[in-house]
Amino acid sequence: MTVSWQLITRLIKSGILGLLLYGGWVCTVAAQAGVDPSRVDERVRPRADTPDLETPVVVPSTPSQTAPKGARQQKFQITGVLFDWQLALPEGRLQALADQYTHRDITLADVYELAARVTAAYRDAGYILTRAVVPAQRISDGRLRLQIVEGFIDKVEVEGDAGGALSLLLRHAQRLTAARPLTAAVLERELLLAGDITGLSLRSVLTPSEGTAGAASLTLVVDRKAFDGYIAADNFGSRYLGREELMAVGYLNDVLGTAGRLGLTGVMTPDGDPELAYGAISFQQPLSANGLSLFTSYSHSRTRPELAIGALDTEGEAKTVRLELSYPFIRSRAFNLMGTLGLYGSDIGSDNILVDPVFEDNVRNINVRLFANKLDGGGGYNTAELTYTHGVTALGGSKIGDANLSRANAGSDYRRLNFEVTRHQPLGNGLALLVGLAGQTSFNEDLLASQELGFGGRYYGRAFDPAEITGEKGLAGKMELQWRIPAALSFLQSTVFYGAYENATVEQVTVLPGEQRREKFESLGIGARATLLQRFNIDFFVAKPFARDVGAEGDRNPRVFFSMASTF
Repeated sequence: MTVSWQLITRLIKSGILGLLLYGGWVCTVAAQAGVDPSRVDERVRPRADTPDLETPVVVPSTPSQTAPKGARQQKFQITGVLFDWQLALPEGRLQALADQYTHRDITLADVYELAARVTAAYRDAGYILTRAVVPAQRISDGRLRLQIVEGFIDKVEVEGDAGGALSLLLRHAQRLTAARPLTAAVLERELLLAGDITGLSLRSVLTPSEGTAGAASLTLVVDRKAFDGYIAADNFGSRYLGREELMAVGYLNDVLGTAGRLGLTGVMTPDGDPELAYGAISFQQPLSANGLSLFTSYSHSRTRPELAIGALDTEGEAKTVRLELSYPFIRSRAFNLMGTLGLYGSDIGSDNILVDPVFEDNVRNINVRLFANKLDGGGGYNTAELTYTHGVTALGGSKIGDANLSRANAGSDYRRLNFEVTRHQPLGNGLALLVGLAGQTSFNEDLLASQELGFGGRYYGRAFDPAEITGEKGLAGKMELQWRIPAALSFLQSTVFYGAYENATVEQVTVLPGEQRREKFESLGIGARATLLQRFNIDFFVAKPFARDVGAEGDRNPRVFFSMASTF
């Protein structure tokens, strides 16, 4: 009987595959989410800047009139008060103040007191440069006149080299000088938007103008940085793709003379081939002085996992393109609301010596995101993020039933909704509490592997590897008690000790072979963070897994993690 070499080869491959999978199948399935090349981009990809909450804009106090000598000896009565040039506040609000001084004996000092209270009313309403003055007058008909000097900015100067951002700064200046009377909301928004321009450090100086009643001059002091970035090292990876990770991020600011920022990101694990290599290029460009901006990025990741699936010579690859338009609906020092409309496309695949491809997904989607952050009266800092994603099959997106999908019952036509809310609450004596909640729903639809929700890693589940558990829907929470100690050394800016508890649960809509309907974990840990010399950040913590083993380790032993980063 003649046996072909092709048949012999197939039998040998089948035998090898059977031996590898026999006794190792569970470990391989557990590794799939952790070695998915798209999960790398999820963790380290470049992102558009989000608005910061900042300290109040410093506004000079409005000059106040001083009552003349002997003002308390000059007594008289008035029947009413006329407010000249009053346009901003309702007349009734001012008359309510004036009524407290009419039809009774008052002094000239009381008149100046009324003017100061009217000025305060304007300031409380946001008209920060407007004031009430007492003009020279003779009260013959019983009616007092107060003149309202509505404040404004009459001149804006830019000091320093603003480069391609100069035209944007001049547009902010035009809007500031056009606002008459000037309000705190307008001043804050324009200065904060100007400060959001990438690569610029902006300081504003507001001073009274000489010779023009109610006017102020604004000076924008600009410091432009042509290049910035950071380097980092940590052991937040997995045994499959390498524990230790090296990362470098660099930004070229104003490269085209349009105030845009070009970013380059590189990540790798130093072991092996390497087991993980990631690169990304991004560009952020302001489109208007209203805060509208464009962000686009392209990333490419390659994985070569070791351990149980390393014998199969498995390789993974993900190529991802993003295009986002962002607009700040509200921009202030205490509350921000940012909206983003995005397009996303990613081609993800994996193969090995026996199966080529293991899977191949082409994901396309449109997404809408709202992000808000807020400071409240209790000293708390709050964030909220809501993202709706709608997958499409256009432009080559995978369809249900296509061959070699990561999940056979899913495709690129899907929906999902993600959210995250956090609150940081100071408790006094250096103590603070951080709480967070994050989740996803797929509206009971099946998702491709890259679109499933993954928990584990440094934000939700520090004792576990990145994307330790995944599912179409899920929920995770965290609580971190922080203790900030005063800096005892000149080179040590801050030190924070913390203890953290996190838990997470995910569910699959349709359970495939090797999967579980529901998975969960808990994590408990302690650590310390420090900032040195204004530019070095160190984080060291120990975390203990609960409720399940760490998939790559096969145990629940405590784990030690670190991260180091330096800005430049």
